[in-house]
Amino acid sequence: MAINKKKLDIDKEYIEWCRKIAKTNSETEFISHFREHTYEHFNRHKHEGKLGLKIWLIGIFNFIHIFEEKYPKITRDDMLFKLCSYYKDHKKGPKPSFDIDKFMKEHKGDTKNYYYKYQAKQKDG
Repeated sequence: MAINKKKLDIDKEYIEWCRKIAKTNSETEFISHFREHTYEHFNRHKHEGKLGLKIWLIGIFNFIHIFEEKYPKITRDDMLFKLCSYYKDHKKGPKPSFDIDKFMKEHKGDTKNYYYKYQAKQKDG
């Protein structure tokens, strides 16, 4: 039986299903399966060419969307802060188009506190 895509709201159904998955799996189960997927499933698909990579990446993107539903308190600000801290620590990737030092100074949140505590430990130890 063919699905009539005009009647099926794919975005709505996808989001609702991701929410259900996020609510029905414990954090431990979810992270364990993600770790398995990123390593074991990659090794299973890496020899299959571009289609195998696509299949693996679809699974990764599904996990990302489920993580977004499971952890809604993680904000774009937190994600941008993490990119800034990585760039500052490793100097890898393209140069940001904004002043990352200013952004990091003005950022509010526990990710900022964690980063600076980590930096202090690195200097001490």
